[in-house]
Amino acid sequence: MTRARRTRGATLVEILISLAVVLVGMLAMFRTLATSVNGSSTASKLTQAQQRAVLVMESIRTAPTTALDCLVGNVSSSWGTCEAGCRTTLPNAGADACLFTTLTMSSTKLAAGKDVNQQNYYVVTSNATGFPVTAAKKSGVSSHIYEAQIVIGWRDDNTTTGNPDHTVVLRSGVFSP
Repeated sequence: MTRARRTRGATLVEILISLAVVLVGMLAMFRTLATSVNGSSTASKLTQAQQRAVLVMESIRTAPTTALDCLVGNVSSSWGTCEAGCRTTLPNAGADACLFTTLTMSSTKLAAGKDVNQQNYYVVTSNATGFPVTAAKKSGVSSHIYEAQIVIGWRDDNTTTGNPDHTVVLRSGVFSP
């Protein structure tokens, strides 16, 4: 009788138990997939913010001394005037020079301060809750060294007002003879 029962196949209860085990495994895999997609999105946003911080820092590194002095003499929310003065000093440098606050390059990858997913990024200029802000200052004995801190932020609700939910901070020194 036992041998005849084994050859008949699986019972309905055995099939339901195996389906439940497979379902639990699939749910765990879907949760892992959702976590992976979220992590990938966060990594992409972090990379985009880092690219924008590097863009601003490279503009500072190539800026003339008059533009650097303007950055030091103004709070970062007023750096737009320094951009205009820098472009006047370097008329042949092109549209991608002297980008201190606009985050807009002629390249489509860094156009209008947004990434391909239309996430907004901005230079953090105000300090309402104690996080770092964009700033520049002179350092060194001869005052030929400029310290720059660039803070790029973005918000989960994709607005550009208020404190950012996430930030990237890039600090560097620039020597200008």
